Amino acid sequence: MSLESLMITDLKVLYDSDEFATSVGFRDKNINVILNDDDEIISDAKEKTLSAIYSDVVDIALGEIFKIKNKDYEVFNFDFKDNTELEMLIAIKRV
Repeated sequence: MSLESLMITDLKVLYDSDEFATSVGFRDKNINVILNDDDEIISDAKEKTLSAIYSDVVDIALGEIFKIKNKDYEVFNFDFKDNTELEMLIAIKRV
């Protein structure tokens, strides 16, 4: 098994964990993401970031919507989280 395969497997476990990940709506489906500063998302913060497995958000575009706790958040910036290009760091703002 290659190093990349092992890393993908580890990420899937991390993003499937109730301890770290949260299910959110994206493109008419639910995906697991890691919300940075989760408490602030709940308390109506205007701008936040989240991390997602790249394969769940392939071809992400500015203006796309994430539904988090029945509230819409629009993508205003995104980039790979690190040089592995397996995770995306996504900046969102409340719509």
